[in-house]
Order: sequence, then structure tokens, then C-alpha cells
Amino acid sequence: MPIVKRVLVPVDFSGGAEAAFQYALRLAQPFGAAIDVLHVVEPPRYVGPLVPVTSGGVLTLPDFARSMAARELEDFVAAHRATTSVPLQSRLADGDAASVIVEVAAADRYDLIVMGTHGRTGVSHFLVGSIAEKVVRRAPCPVLTVRLPERPGVDDAALG
Repeated sequence: MPIVKRVLVPVDFSGGAEAAFQYALRLAQPFGAAIDVLHVVEPPRYVGPLVPVTSGGVLTLPDFARSMAARELEDFVAAHRATTSVPLQSRLADGDAASVIVEVAAADRYDLIVMGTHGRTGVSHFLVGSIAEKVVRRAPCPVLTVRLPERPGVDDAALG
């Protein structure tokens, strides 16, 4: 069995991503592994007007979205850094989420990807697709998907 030293955790700041991150922390600790938290900014399909910013300048909508994502990623990692001894790094990338996750995992030779899944089914799954499913099919390393329970009252302890 391979030793896990580098774990990639893609996040979209949803509850599922938080659950996956917490699971990755529990996995990384005994191995002494490091976690890289990746957020992929998908370019908006609509590139609209300029957005005024507090510095007095303006940003295009894609630049504004990237700036907000970078801030949210840094806040996410900083908040968790304060509560764990697992080494954490943040990574921000642009593009199609599934493709970028697979490319980053391959290029930087991660041992494991841990990611949340929204559990879409039916028409929603058909129209939106599943980033996790695409990553599982194409990843160069094992992928662990973590899904939030749909039933109220089911907690982490009940999941084992």
C-alpha cells in the first residue's frame, strides 16, 4: 500500500467540500501528510460590466470573481491552519474544475484526492454533470469522495 504524503483537496466552499476537508485532515494526520487546498475559478460565461472596488478602481467581472475566490480560499485555509498541525497550502487555479483538478494532481504527483460530492441525480446530474465523477474517471491517483448525508440528524459519528 502506498504511503500518503501529499493530499489534494478541491473545495468550492460548500458543506460537502468542508466535510471532505475534515475527512482529509483525519486521514493526513497519522501519515504526516500535507494537504493542498485547491479552488478552481471557472470563468463566468457572461462577461459583463466593470465592478467598482473599494480601492477606487474597477475590475472586470472575471477579475472580481477571481479576487473574491482568492480571498475566500485564504480565509478558509487560515481558519483551519489555526486548528490543526497538518501542513496546509492554498492553490488557486482557473479553468474547467474537473480538468484542472486532474491536471494539478498529475503534474504535482499527489498521492490522493479527497473531494466532496453534491450527490446530484436525475435531470440536475444530466444537465450539470458531476465534477467528482469526471475526476474519478480521469485522475492519476486514488480519489476519495465524501458526501454529506441527506437525512437531517445524521452526524459524523453515525457515518463511522
